[in-house]
Amino acid sequence: MKLMVCSSVFQLYTALAIKQQFLKDDKVDLLLTDSTPMFKELSKNPSLSKIFNKVFFAPDNQNGNKFNRIVRSKYY
Repeated sequence: MKLMVCSSVFQLYTALAIKQQFLKDDKVDLLLTDSTPMFKELSKNPSLSKIFNKVFFAPDNQNGNKFNRIVRSKYY
């Protein structure tokens, strides 16, 4: 079992490509964070459940402060 964590649209596209090209027969779970708007709704999309074993959503910004993505990626 593998887990892919995506916080941006680019990471999601990359995860989809890796899953479909290299991990076709593997069970892969997907974790989407709230760093990107609409990922909460996207995590409920049935089309992702056809590609990934399970799709999860995890809020990583519970205090309401929106950080600059560049700063966040630099220090996290």
